[in-house]
Amino acid sequence: MPPQTRDRGFPGLDVRGWRRLSVLFALAAILVPTTACARSPRRGRHHGAGATSPKQLVTTYAPGTQARVLHLVDADTAWFEIPGLGRFKGRFYGLNAPECHKQQVTTRALRSARCTRDDEYFGLGAYRLALKLIGGQQVVLDCPRKKNGRCRTGGFGRILVQVKVGGVDVMEALVSQGAGWAFTKYPATNRATLCRLEDQARARGAGMWAGGADTVMAGMKPKTQKWYRLRAEKCAAAR
Repeated sequence: MPPQTRDRGFPGLDVRGWRRLSVLFALAAILVPTTACARSPRRGRHHGAGATSPKQLVTTYAPGTQARVLHLVDADTAWFEIPGLGRFKGRFYGLNAPECHKQQVTTRALRSARCTRDDEYFGLGAYRLALKLIGGQQVVLDCPRKKNGRCRTGGFGRILVQVKVGGVDVMEALVSQGAGWAFTKYPATNRATLCRLEDQARARGAGMWAGGADTVMAGMKPKTQKWYRLRAEKCAAAR
């Protein structure tokens, strides 16, 4: 007796052949989604959920771009959102602030962190001054640029940002309030200005300097002390 056939769009296919074809279809249904997932782009480690990577953003980020401060991580790092381009983490150009101990948080669909106490002397105080200055504000952004016009990036792929709020230079304001130092570890075109403002803040006893320079130095981590010891020399060279 000839094998039974089932005409399901495959004339002449017997029962055994149909079963084999069904197995192939089932395997294809499993493997295709798996392959698609394997080829999907990986999110950058330091960019967070919903973030636009620096490599994508710098191709269209123009001087004078309007942005909103979504979240302040500490006194020298914040999350920004540029309408139509996305979100990214930026590091304030030419500025270094005292470090603070951070707590992991989720805010505005971002996995990030915020200051809870000092890691270095005045770390939390600097964060609070920065939060008062730009927290949730509309700001204007620019960045130091490479020869090809793209923004430079710092540690962890963060874009180096020059930030203004209400016409006020945020880096200059924070240094003037005693919430940060001129970051002389790396070259910066605003070094001379920030060095001068830091000297003035120190003389006035503003912010961290209210406790005296010895207190500030003693409260620094060794890695901060290492570059800060050369600060006077590098500031003098910038003037």
